[in-house]
Amino acid sequence: PVLRRGVALLEIVFLLATVVIMYAGVGALLEQLLGLPVWVGSLLMCVLATGTAMYGLDGTIRFFSLLVPPTVVITVLFGILAIITMGVPVIPEPEADNPLLGSFLPSAISFTSYNFFGIIGLLAPIGTLSRSEKTPFRAAALGAGLLLAIALSVLGAMFACPESCEA
Repeated sequence: PVLRRGVALLEIVFLLATVVIMYAGVGALLEQLLGLPVWVGSLLMCVLATGTAMYGLDGTIRFFSLLVPPTVVITVLFGILAIITMGVPVIPEPEADNPLLGSFLPSAISFTSYNFFGIIGLLAPIGTLSRSEKTPFRAAALGAGLLLAIALSVLGAMFACPESCEA
C-alpha cells in the first residue's frame, strides 16, 4: 500500500507537470504560428483537453484513435521529406560542456521511462477491459513502434537540418 501510494503520488505529479508543459507549449506554438497571445493558446488547449477528459476513458480512446494515426503519418512524412531535401543526417558530436549529452543511452532510457510511466494510467484500465491476454501486449508493441517511428522521424529531420535545433 505504501509503494502504491508513492507511485500514485509520483504519477500525479508527473501528469500535472506534463499538463502544464503541454498547455504552455501549445500557447507558445500558437503564438509563433498565428500571433495569438500565449494565454489564449494555452486556454484553447485547456478547453480541448478538459472536453476530452469529460468523456472519460472511452472519449479519450476515441480522440486518440482519431488523432494518433494522422499525427504519425504526417510526422514520418516530414522526417522523410527533410532527409530527401536536406540530405542524409549526420549525428552530431556530443557537446563536451554538458555531461548529460555525452551519450544517447541516458537520453534514450529517460525518454523510454518517461513514456512508459506516463502511459501506465491509460493502459491499466484498458488492459482490464481486454478480452484477450495478447491484446494489451500487441497494443503496447504497436504503440512502441509508432513512438519509435515518430522519434526517428523527428531526430532524422533535426539532424538533416541542424538549423532547426537553434530555432
